[in-house]
Amino acid sequence: MPIREVQAVLKRAGIDPATVDEVPKVISTCKACQDWQQLPPKAVANLTIAEDFNDEVWCDLVFVDVYCEDPAEEEPRAMIILFMWDDATEFRMGIPIPAKTPGCLKIALLRWVEIFGFPYVLRSALEGGLFS
Repeated sequence: MPIREVQAVLKRAGIDPATVDEVPKVISTCKACQDWQQLPPKAVANLTIAEDFNDEVWCDLVFVDVYCEDPAEEEPRAMIILFMWDDATEFRMGIPIPAKTPGCLKIALLRWVEIFGFPYVLRSALEGGLFS
């Protein structure tokens, strides 16, 4: 149980405020209490730091099924979206494409370029098809 919740329960129970103030110290030294504490977030290493817009742009393909009318009576329509985001500003842009062909990907990437210019670095996590 998090420290704040323990303190709130003890306060509602009418425990002395001096005792409630000791809760963080007790929990930080108690082995059994440590096992129940929430783990800190894992650090994710990024070797580069984008400082300006369009320094580093990431892209990925998102495959979705779209129901245009009634999902019970209709087959879903498969759709592909080229999802792009700028690392410095976290600006995002989704570009629907009809197929994962080099021509469609080129046209979708050019939508970003038409608006913002060429990115200094274009990255993709696991989408090898984008750069082949």
